Amino acid sequence: MKLNELHLKLLEGMTPAEQASFREGLKALNMADPADRIALRESVKRLRPDFSEAQIDIFVNPEAGPKNAAWII
Repeated sequence: MKLNELHLKLLEGMTPAEQASFREGLKALNMADPADRIALRESVKRLRPDFSEAQIDIFVNPEAGPKNAAWII
């Protein structure tokens, strides 16, 4: 399941007010912004210095990684 599909499933069970709040939260977490991805990458490097660059790539952009990328969480 892709992240966008998950968001749609979550929205189905919410009231209109909850949906609006959820969408605002997603905007605040705008991971499409390159600066946010860079900041997340640096945070992961500090938190988990043992992670390889490939593992950090999956953490920062899970949709680009393998289907079983849950092992990094």
